[in-house]
Amino acid sequence: MNWWQVLGSLVVTLPAVLLIWRFVPPRGRLLALVLAVLVGVPLHEPAGEVLEDLLSPGQTTVDHTARQVGRWLAKEPRMREAITGRSQLEADALVSGFTAAGLATMPAWALDRRAAVLKHLVDQGDDELAAGLFTGTVAPAKLKAALNRLPPAEINDWLRINAVAALGALHPVPALTSKQQVRAISALVTATELDGTRLTRIFQDPHPSTADAAWAARKVYDTLATMPTQPRVQAERALVAPSSAVLR
Repeated sequence: MNWWQVLGSLVVTLPAVLLIWRFVPPRGRLLALVLAVLVGVPLHEPAGEVLEDLLSPGQTTVDHTARQVGRWLAKEPRMREAITGRSQLEADALVSGFTAAGLATMPAWALDRRAAVLKHLVDQGDDELAAGLFTGTVAPAKLKAALNRLPPAEINDWLRINAVAALGALHPVPALTSKQQVRAISALVTATELDGTRLTRIFQDPHPSTADAAWAARKVYDTLATMPTQPRVQAERALVAPSSAVLR
């Protein structure tokens, strides 16, 4: 129990104790106190969480939502088992690794929603942000600032999708083979029509310029939005595969 939960315990229990002491006859106080504790214990943790959210200074929407999603993720049995006994820093690093590993095995709805949020980010962001998202080198502070400019529902979607990816790493499913990845990316390139040659060149460039990577990011997510479901999902899965030449 952390100190927020201790404070939550006091907030839940103390008023009940005062009311019992004021209105319950002496002979019934012990039983009433026991009942108050039994009823109040399940409320201590959520009460502490509410207090933490209300009293933590400098909260952004991303901070608030990330804490809520983190609590949900930590309560999942296999994730709780994986992070038990680790420091906060170690647990955060472990979950980040799970997220990266699980992206390629996410269900179709999560891949589609992730691509839609990325499209909004690259459409609204500058070339540095778009290029960083395309190459996987975006600075965490820049990504957080960009996420904070999105509607709360999209922030929630982004963070919950990352949580789904982290859980997916604990329940691995077969990923795309190398040949399937190549076919999926080829279908994406073909769907860009006249821009396919330039996109292929950027995909093959290990160090694309900021301008090229930003253009490619916008072209990729614009094109994904127009593709039929099956090739679109395959392309989205190929783009996040660990063996992909470019991490997006």
